[in-house]
Amino acid sequence: MIAPGTHDEHDIDFLGKGITVRGEDPEDEATVAATIVDATGLGRVFHFSAGGTSSALLTGLTVRGGSVIDDWRGGGGILCESSSPTIELCVIEANSSEEPGGGICCRDSSPSIRRCELRDNSGEYGAALYAGDSTVEIERTLFAYNSASVSGGAMSLSGGSTGLANCVMIGNDARSGGAIDLNGGSDGSETNLLACTLIDNRAHYSDGGGVDADSRSIVDIRSTIVRDNWPENLYAPYADIVVEYSNIGGGWDGIGNINEDPLFLAAGDHHISPLSPCVDRGDPVEVPIEDLDGDPRPMGAGVDIGADESPAGIVALLPQGSQRGIVWEAFEHTLSVVNLAGETLPLDSLIVHYAWSGGIRERVHGGPTLWIDAGDTLEWDLDPVPNEVGVHRILAEAFSGPEPASIAYFDLHALAVPGAIRVPADLPSIAGAITLALDGDEVIVAPGTYFESLLSFYGKAIRVTGTDPQNPLIVDSTVIDGDGIGPIMTFNQQEQATSELSGLTIRGGYGTDYGAGIFCENSSPTIEYCAIADNRAGYRGGGAWLRAGSPTLVHCRFERNSIDESFTGGGGGLFGEDCDLALIDCEFTSNFGGHGGGGMRVDGGNLRIARSVFRSNRAEKGGALRLWCDSIYVESCLFESNQATETSGGGAWLSSGADFVNCIFAGNSGVRDGGAMYKSFDGDLHLINTTVVGNETDTWQGAGGIYASHGDKLVVLNSIVWGNRAWGGGGSQQIQTYFDEPLVAFSNVQGGWPGSGNIDAEPGMRNPWRGDFRLSASSPCIDAGTSSSAPPSDYEGDPRPQGGGVDIGADEYSRPREVDSAAR
Repeated sequence: MIAPGTHDEHDIDFLGKGITVRGEDPEDEATVAATIVDATGLGRVFHFSAGGTSSALLTGLTVRGGSVIDDWRGGGGILCESSSPTIELCVIEANSSEEPGGGICCRDSSPSIRRCELRDNSGEYGAALYAGDSTVEIERTLFAYNSASVSGGAMSLSGGSTGLANCVMIGNDARSGGAIDLNGGSDGSETNLLACTLIDNRAHYSDGGGVDADSRSIVDIRSTIVRDNWPENLYAPYADIVVEYSNIGGGWDGIGNINEDPLFLAAGDHHISPLSPCVDRGDPVEVPIEDLDGDPRPMGAGVDIGADESPAGIVALLPQGSQRGIVWEAFEHTLSVVNLAGETLPLDSLIVHYAWSGGIRERVHGGPTLWIDAGDTLEWDLDPVPNEVGVHRILAEAFSGPEPASIAYFDLHALAVPGAIRVPADLPSIAGAITLALDGDEVIVAPGTYFESLLSFYGKAIRVTGTDPQNPLIVDSTVIDGDGIGPIMTFNQQEQATSELSGLTIRGGYGTDYGAGIFCENSSPTIEYCAIADNRAGYRGGGAWLRAGSPTLVHCRFERNSIDESFTGGGGGLFGEDCDLALIDCEFTSNFGGHGGGGMRVDGGNLRIARSVFRSNRAEKGGALRLWCDSIYVESCLFESNQATETSGGGAWLSSGADFVNCIFAGNSGVRDGGAMYKSFDGDLHLINTTVVGNETDTWQGAGGIYASHGDKLVVLNSIVWGNRAWGGGGSQQIQTYFDEPLVAFSNVQGGWPGSGNIDAEPGMRNPWRGDFRLSASSPCIDAGTSSSAPPSDYEGDPRPQGGGVDIGADEYSRPREVDSAAR
């Protein structure tokens, strides 16, 4: 027996003995939480080695801090090898494994796991639980917020047989199988889910957010809720799967299945309302005797779908979902009590608890006993006054005898100012303010430095903003500093454009492979007037990683962000992947992108960049940009002094077609093949009214300006290509292609180029060596272009044309206004 306290021990082996290791009071949650065995990262915590019998029992403990590195057996918290222990009434948390089973790993074993919580564990496969060729029985167990780097956020099962009853899986994530990954193994596997609830789990790279089952898996799901998992609830196109009497998001064929809102009592809570469509709709034959909380099943005419059995008889009802209130103002609501039984029942008393400062307990009804006929409802109007900012639970207990017959609750979000939470005036932390905010609210952050990270919008349509987003001095002084932990801000719960991040500096995020500053996946937030600076990721997106969704970034600055991995990583400032991405009026300065894309790298999806500046960014290839997208449109952008340190494309490396309109490439450099731009693979590259001047390569290979090695066609129209150098000599200094001749027309190319309307004359820019690329009054480029395909405005937004024709280059010469002599 282990007394309460923290016991720093690791690699504790049962040695095959049929013994009990227990805390003092396994049935008391507080005692279990206080009785901790912590491996402190020095090894796994417990080991049931070969030969262990079913009489081995681990109960009433918190097992945490286990870590397994370079051990293929896995099991950071607990490892079961050819053994059959019982693990019950334990909390298994914050364990990790570089191999399978961050929390528990079972190999050729037959464990029983009952009434446990497995949370915040991490592993390669099966972050909470991995079972290989094992027979596992799991009852009344919670799997919450576990994360697998490969598959099975809650559990990964390979071969064998697993049965789950009255279990909840919430908030787990993995690349595939956000909650459960089923791999039949060499001999196939069988998995049964009875009266379980799987909600809010996520798969990042496959369709199975709830369950992902392969072709060798046999799956039976009954009386189970599988909803709000991303991207799909069930993915089993080739598995032998039966789903009956269940509530499946998006629907699923099978006897008794429904597709309806379960009406959970609160966000993140698995308990269902007495009015839920899941009530009495479960499998009438296979009925577990109790639910996750130990309440008897069934309570009504039939068993309920999901891990919770809603009470029948006298039932208290409160407003559904989170509610909004104002501090020191009455919050008016109705408390109802309904009799859902088929007979008259007594209501002896009704008590409401308000959880704000001081804690208020109000006896709404204390007697005499009220008899409520079947189906009837009684109502009380309440108007409590919250006395502090925060999220306060309002809980009602209806008594029909000495114990509560029913409990109902909701969360009241009390603000000091309607629609706004001020940091630090109302709450000291941004994390707390976001938790308090509801859709439509604004979190307003005062200037200062806030050392916070791993922040999330939680899918809310809220605005998190500094006090003056359009004032750069205020933005620079309003800082969320990750203090070496990243990502700092996360969007991964399908946030839309109404989720806004504005007017803040995001800096100091490290220690993550993807998106040290901002991590955005399958979401479409709006990020504006932010400075993302001095963040470093291990692999992709030092400043931000954006995958899927349609994020929009406006007036943002990416400065001095970097990545560590130089072989395949990239995107020092930003990495986009398979998303529809828009960047408008942004700046990328002094970012380092490792293998490619110092400013940004985008693979897949559609990209639009407008009125943005890329300056002094570096990477092995694509100093400013490395792009391979379905479509690319770049307009009115400046690429200046960017560098490809190992190969090509100082300004841009392109592996797909693209349109560059009204852009300027100046002073960019590469080792070879295109100091300004390098183009390969399929798709046309169009340069329209673009100025390419003063770029260079270190060797003779390729051109100092534009080099196209593969692809369909290079088209240069109304553009200036001048003063570029390939210092080794040989080949063209300005434009060079490997296969097809480019189409160059109405352009000014140094040394000349065949084509309609081309000229070879010093462009006459005002002061290009000091960054002024506007045309002087004597420029031969004035009126020398063509209106065909010409944009309606120039780089600075001035209208085209302004004279007798369209000018060549990014700038349209603005003639001095004539003064009417009669008006003098």
